[in-house]
Amino acid sequence: MNMTSSTGRQNEKTAFGGFFVHQHSTGRRFVDPHAENGTLSGTFFSTFGAVMEQLLASRSVSITELKRSPSTVIEQAGSEPVAVLNHNRPAAYLLPHAAYQQLLDRLHAAELREAIAASRNDPRPAIAADAVFAELDTLIDEVAAEQNRP
Repeated sequence: MNMTSSTGRQNEKTAFGGFFVHQHSTGRRFVDPHAENGTLSGTFFSTFGAVMEQLLASRSVSITELKRSPSTVIEQAGSEPVAVLNHNRPAAYLLPHAAYQQLLDRLHAAELREAIAASRNDPRPAIAADAVFAELDTLIDEVAAEQNRP
């Protein structure tokens, strides 16, 4: 169902498991906790951000539904994240393993970029990689020699 706000923008309303998700023309998705019987509450357009919670997933499920049938929710989600709603407000997000791993990989890459940038601003003199590896090889040899002693 499409609705037009007082500003003339198109908004799409979709029922998901007993609550209503609104797709605003800007692409942002919101849950209307005051929606009743499939109609938008009067607060949807008047308080847009104050009453609405932005959904960061294209699928959503209630906590009750997740408790009732977690395997079905995971199966239906496929490779997409699912917003878990408590009282029609986002409480958590359920991510497939691959999406979670990709998120961790991105965080790790961001941490590496940050560490590299910080090292470029380090006032201490640079140490040649060959010197570092030579020192590590010496330390490894010393530890191995200690472990082989009777």
